[in-house]
Amino acid sequence: EPYQGSSTFVGERKVFLKNCRSDRGAGPFHPFQVGIIYKKNDGALFVAVDGGGLVVHEVKDESGESVLDDLRLGDRFYTPQAELDRAMIYRAEYAPSGIKGT
Repeated sequence: EPYQGSSTFVGERKVFLKNCRSDRGAGPFHPFQVGIIYKKNDGALFVAVDGGGLVVHEVKDESGESVLDDLRLGDRFYTPQAELDRAMIYRAEYAPSGIKGT
């Protein structure tokens, strides 16, 4: 907080990942597995990423509601190429109070 978290998608739903940590001991995963939820327990999702795993404790939708319980094994987090392209050309502007427009 106060930031939304890293944005990505599950199906057509935009979500924000928060309270995450890397798990370098997980894997190795095939490149096609990247983004797939491979394990779920109380309060955490385990996601295959390049070089290990990602443990995610919070997933919220655009309204700020938790969707962690809605997600299942095999669901995949992904970001469409158009979103990645938009992010690559974004230029943040800063003011003394932080990033402008947030």
